[in-house]
Amino acid sequence: MAPAELSMRALAKRLGVSVQALYTHVSGRDEVLRLLNQQTLATMEVPPLDRRHWSEWLLDYACASRALLLRCPSLITHIDVSAPGTPTSLEHTERVLEILVTAGFSDTEALATWDLLGRFLTGWVTGELAYEAAARTGNPFRRLYEQMATRRPDEMPVMNRLLHRLPSHTWPAPGAFEDAVRTLLAGIAARRRPKRAATRISRPGVAAVSRQESPRLTGNPTAAVRGNTGRKGRR
Repeated sequence: MAPAELSMRALAKRLGVSVQALYTHVSGRDEVLRLLNQQTLATMEVPPLDRRHWSEWLLDYACASRALLLRCPSLITHIDVSAPGTPTSLEHTERVLEILVTAGFSDTEALATWDLLGRFLTGWVTGELAYEAAARTGNPFRRLYEQMATRRPDEMPVMNRLLHRLPSHTWPAPGAFEDAVRTLLAGIAARRRPKRAATRISRPGVAAVSRQESPRLTGNPTAAVRGNTGRKGRR
């Protein structure tokens, strides 16, 4: 039964009980949806806490979250969340924040990173589901073709050139999601570097590079996100 079709009467009929009996266990439809979504979230394989770089762990978490949301799209709009735009339960939130704080993120940085990742996930999956729905009914780029047909070719030369690639293009391309998450996490790592470097300069006598920062974070942030732990990133 799809979430949009769920009602207390329909659920009672499916379970073979009266509606009144159902209300003795749950307060209403919203609570049923929360319970169902919590049960679904429990099936998600959250990466274990280990000694990996924080960005590597978050990449695995993002991939697991995307797989779950694609399998159960109703989670995006009906989930019991700890913050708007965050496709997770409180337990998942605690695990992610623990990873970030242990890696040296401040409380503010950890919360901002978690919120950004959650919004990125929901936006990506929403777009992916919309593309799949449009593809089932025909060319997913039909509306774009119609709008472009009303413009002269010289008005949008780049769009007209790229338009010819769309019929053979499928979205997302293999590996596109992973690359997008790596780019997001590399940006977060790069933004944190100046502040961490300033902290080291202001505290002479302290080891120049801490365990959390070491080559993977203080070197090329993209290499860190890609898991390039054994060699320096390209200059």
